[in-house]
Amino acid sequence: MEINQGYAIRRVIAFDNECGFVLGENPKAPDPYVTWQFNMRDGERNYFWGHYCDDARLAESDLKNRAEDYQRRYYVERIESPRSRKPINTTLPSVPSM
Repeated sequence: MEINQGYAIRRVIAFDNECGFVLGENPKAPDPYVTWQFNMRDGERNYFWGHYCDDARLAESDLKNRAEDYQRRYYVERIESPRSRKPINTTLPSVPSM
């Protein structure tokens, strides 16, 4: 499982230009959900421009809206990612703080 800043990455929307968006979850954080944009650098994801919120539905909606907007603006194609179909699970064990 991938972790970024204490958030477990639950969903990934990736594009053919090595960029995309993720949804992360950290039940112990004040805002337990985040969406980040990412690009690939040296084979790893570089996350930036986080949108933090306290509602899973809003986070899912934000992820979808950001990805659709990016796809329209940059004429990129979505690619399948093994983690792109995992639902948010709000009963996960706690994530160690960093």
